[in-house]
Amino acid sequence: TFPNGTLRILRLTEKDGGNYLCMYQRPNGEDMELFQVEVLMRPAKIENTWAQHKRVANGDNFLVDCVASGLPDPEVLWSLPDGTMINNALQSDDSGTPKNYLGEASLAVDLEVASLDEKPSFPVPNTEVLSLEADGDDISLECRATGKPKPEFLWILPNGTAMSPGMKLQWFFHYLGNGTLHIMQTGVIDKGVYQCLAKNVARQAEKRYALEPGQKPHIRSTASTMKISVTYLSNGTLQVKETSEFDRGSYTCKATNTFGSSTLSYPVSVMVFPPQITHAPPSITRVNRGSPVILNCIAAVERGLVWYKCCHFDSCSNK
Repeated sequence: TFPNGTLRILRLTEKDGGNYLCMYQRPNGEDMELFQVEVLMRPAKIENTWAQHKRVANGDNFLVDCVASGLPDPEVLWSLPDGTMINNALQSDDSGTPKNYLGEASLAVDLEVASLDEKPSFPVPNTEVLSLEADGDDISLECRATGKPKPEFLWILPNGTAMSPGMKLQWFFHYLGNGTLHIMQTGVIDKGVYQCLAKNVARQAEKRYALEPGQKPHIRSTASTMKISVTYLSNGTLQVKETSEFDRGSYTCKATNTFGSSTLSYPVSVMVFPPQITHAPPSITRVNRGSPVILNCIAAVERGLVWYKCCHFDSCSNK
């Protein structure tokens, strides 16, 4: 009790509840006033009391909240696996215990530190391009990722919609377990980029499918003057070696796929020129009897060069 008449009660308990009578005594009389004290009390309580299992990668930070309430405000203590009691942030695999003098509550957290985790990965390539038909069949987009622990899958549609495993939306269905996205009766409306996200505690990886409307083949002309060889090459080139006048005509290339076909024709003309002697010996060559003689005759012709010995201009023999 203070000199001014104030009554102070420290650390109220439920036993301190009740009626308190204050009396004023004076020479000319007395007065009194009644005070009723109700002690508000709530035992300690944790909002999320279910057991929790957490798995984190080695070296990562880990945070868990132990939200407690009560009157008076409870003190929160963490009990470490080795029995150590702490009252600050979580540092290991622990259970939290808030308490006040009315009781206590507890929360157990099972923490697993995964030291051998592997980030999800996809077989190459990570991006695939598929063609869409106007009225096509069903398509299944596979999302086969490996990792430790086994990754969870999430599909992102071209419009940004996220599809979790087991979810069905219109003609899209995300299968449970294997991460496959099934699209029923595909059409041009389904074009766009589809993303598959594979996640585990060691991060995430992404695979993309680009669905594009199919097109019939398009043949590009390589040049206005076509050089022909003789073999059919893997890139579509036709080669004809040692061309002659019999190889002239129109050559047509045709490319076909499920969306149609395209053709491209090459007209070929084989130019044949008459032979022409470009270098000849003098009309008269004089040599000594018994000496050798060389007569050079150069002609613009690949073959068919013949020498004749003429005794008279009207009489020549084929050499």
